[in-house]
Amino acid sequence: DSAPVVIYSDAEWSPPPHPPLTFDKGLGGCIFVDDDKKGRALETPEHICNALAARQTQIIPLELLASGGVLNTFANDIAGRDVILFIDNQSVCCALTKGSSRSRDIQTLTTAWHAMCMVLRCRVWIEWVPTDCNPADELSRYGTAYFEQDREKISEMILPEWAFLRNCPSVEKALDMVFRGP
Repeated sequence: DSAPVVIYSDAEWSPPPHPPLTFDKGLGGCIFVDDDKKGRALETPEHICNALAARQTQIIPLELLASGGVLNTFANDIAGRDVILFIDNQSVCCALTKGSSRSRDIQTLTTAWHAMCMVLRCRVWIEWVPTDCNPADELSRYGTAYFEQDREKISEMILPEWAFLRNCPSVEKALDMVFRGP
C-alpha cells in the first residue's frame, strides 16, 4: 500500500584525455523513498573496467553497474516495494526490460540484476529519462548531490558481489552469487 520507491542511476565514462571532472568512470544513484532522499557515488574500480569485454566505450556496462549498485546499497529501503527506476541510457533500459543482451558480460550483469530484484522481492518499472533531468548525473560526475546539506559528504555506493566480473565470468556463477552469497 505504500508509494513506489523512485530511483535514478547514472554512470560516467570519459576516455582519455579526461575532461576536468571529479570522476571519469563514476557511478551514481539516488533514491526517493517515503519522505527521505539519499544519494551515493563511486569511482568504478579499475579492475572492474578491465574485466569487461573490450569495446570502444564502457558506458553500457557501467550504467548497468550503477543501477545494480543503487539497488544493492539501498536494499533495505527497496525490499518488498514497487520501484520506478529512471536511467538515461536507452540501451540499458532495453537490456533490463528485455532481460537479454548479445554481449556476454552485459548479459551476465543483466541476469544478475534481475535475480537481485527477485531476491529483494521488488517489482521494478524501468523508464528512460533525459540526462538533463537525471539527478544521479551529478553524483556520477562529481560525487555530489543537490539535495544533500553537505554536498561534499556523499557516502560510497556499495556494488553487489556479482559486479566484480573477475569473480563471476558466467551467468551461472552470477546467479550462484546472488542466491547463495559470495
